[in-house]
Amino acid sequence: MITLIDTSAWIEALKAKGKEVVKSKVKDFLISGEARISEPILLELYNGARGTKELNLIEELENTIPILTCNKEIFSESNLIAIKLRSKGVTVPSVDILIFTISKVYKANLYHQDSDFSLIESKIIN
Repeated sequence: MITLIDTSAWIEALKAKGKEVVKSKVKDFLISGEARISEPILLELYNGARGTKELNLIEELENTIPILTCNKEIFSESNLIAIKLRSKGVTVPSVDILIFTISKVYKANLYHQDSDFSLIESKIIN
């Protein structure tokens, strides 16, 4: 099984004082070869990077972890999910919808520390 590691989990795992449970899970995903990343996650990481050290670390992630790429199918499915969420009165960041969709299309587990994904899941299933 593959696991898409969301930005929220990467941030927690890479923090010096991040949650040990998250650090351990991310390490396990990396060691097992399950870890995946995607363009929107990389964009969020690059957007939040502070300094050369963090930029180099993100570049290393980009060059070593398989990327689940976005394509027309991802965007089309994301649009449908956004419409469904909106019809239920739910508004979440577009990038979260995109990341959620990537995990579903690629049949990847989504490891995150962001409550928006649980909300999306609960509204899409029901």
